[in-house]
Amino acid sequence: MVGAVIPFFAGLQEQLKAALADELDPLPALLIAALGVIVVVLEGVQHLTQYQKTWLDYRSTAETLKHEKFLFLADAGPYASVVERRPVWPSGSSS
Repeated sequence: MVGAVIPFFAGLQEQLKAALADELDPLPALLIAALGVIVVVLEGVQHLTQYQKTWLDYRSTAETLKHEKFLFLADAGPYASVVERRPVWPSGSSS
C-alpha cells in the first residue's frame, strides 16, 4: 500500500511545492524518498522471514498428514497389508 502512494505523491510534487512555504520546498521529495525506503525495508524483512513460504510449507505438511491419517483409519493404501497396525507396548510397561 505504501508503494502505491509513491507515484501519486511524485505526480503531485510540483503542486505540493507550490502550496508549501519556501523553507518546506524539499519536504515532498523527502516524503517520497522516505516512502521508498519504507517499502524497501519492509520487503527486505518479508524476504528474510519468509512468512508466506513458511505458511505454505506448514499447510502442505498439515494436509499431507491429514491424508495419511485417513488412510490409516481406513486400512487403505500402505496400511492395508499390515496385520497389526497399532503399536504394541512391551510387557511390563505401565501404560
